[in-house]
Amino acid sequence: MLRRIVDRTGEQWDIARGHESYGAMVILFCRCSDNLVMKSYMFADNAMAADAEIDGLSDEDLLSRLDEAEAGP
Repeated sequence: MLRRIVDRTGEQWDIARGHESYGAMVILFCRCSDNLVMKSYMFADNAMAADAEIDGLSDEDLLSRLDEAEAGP
């Protein structure tokens, strides 16, 4: 887990970096209350760049990404 945010309904989400089998980097949103995982694609070329991108996002930016995320693995 890189970070934790609270959505507009009070749910807590753990934020982590992941990657697809073909190398695309994703932000993984893992809801703490159950097993729901959502993902949002990133433009990072490697794990260090992905971590830096996530670190640079505000909580509001992450909430916006969560709003647009698709069901994860």
